[in-house]
Amino acid sequence: MTPTAEPVLPFVAALASRCPPGGRILDLGAGTGRHAIFLAQHGHPVDAIDASAEAIAELRARAAAHQLAIRAEVMPACSPDIEFSRYRAVVCTFVLHFLGPAVATALLDRARDQAAPGAIHAIAAFAARGELFDAAPRGRFYYPAPGELAARYRTAGWRVHRDYEQPRPTLARRADGTPHSHLTSFVLADCAVSLTEHR
Repeated sequence: MTPTAEPVLPFVAALASRCPPGGRILDLGAGTGRHAIFLAQHGHPVDAIDASAEAIAELRARAAAHQLAIRAEVMPACSPDIEFSRYRAVVCTFVLHFLGPAVATALLDRARDQAAPGAIHAIAAFAARGELFDAAPRGRFYYPAPGELAARYRTAGWRVHRDYEQPRPTLARRADGTPHSHLTSFVLADCAVSLTEHR
């Protein structure tokens, strides 16, 4: 198996083993496809969407190079056309801070409300603690408080398998060229029924 060009987040790798073979996965805000390609290499049909036409073009080229059938479309993460009920898993990493708080909250609520029993979500979001948050206008973008994402999933009746915060470098850089550091919230949760029971 040819490795992907970018490192895959460990909790997304864990999702690959939890999702039953053939379960369709949505990569929401897929960028150039590090997770979409990894998941497709592990036998999952993947739909990848991103608002950037350039990112989707690169993702399609990478998928073709790996001979992977990934459906990649230019579409914003908050598009009302997304049918979350179609997917056994949803991946959303480092996307929510581009959205306003109300839009991001509505997106996650809709993704949970439309999910079929056993659907699994892997969410990574910059938390309200770090250099990006400190520099952002207050209330303009969504930065959940530490533990907030997991609490929302538990309140909605989901089973949370992983819930942790970890400082991570960002793509944004300081004046000296070093990357900013930001606390990141990671959540891996499924909708009431464990996917391992469907294998």
